[in-house]
Amino acid sequence: ECDDIIITDYTEGLKFSLSNDETYYSVSKGTATAEEVIIPASYQGLPVSEINYQGFAYYNSLKSIDIPSSITKISDSAFAGCKNLENIILPDNICNYSKYYP
Repeated sequence: ECDDIIITDYTEGLKFSLSNDETYYSVSKGTATAEEVIIPASYQGLPVSEINYQGFAYYNSLKSIDIPSSITKISDSAFAGCKNLENIILPDNICNYSKYYP
């Protein structure tokens, strides 16, 4: 039966945090362990607009991350210590990112 199948278009385990004004979500590693991470453009009907401070820091198994065009801010040290990160797929619209990126 198909009732038990859950289809997601993003990496399992990511942590989403609702903004103080409740207009968007920010994202961080959470419990994700995948080598290739896909961040969704939206979560629970709102845009995913920010990668949190140290959001994916020291995620040693991370090799590739796909960042959607809904992301407009990559916070400080978002990818600090990601020694195996080889590929970052960025949209053209990112206008606010840390001087420590990546």
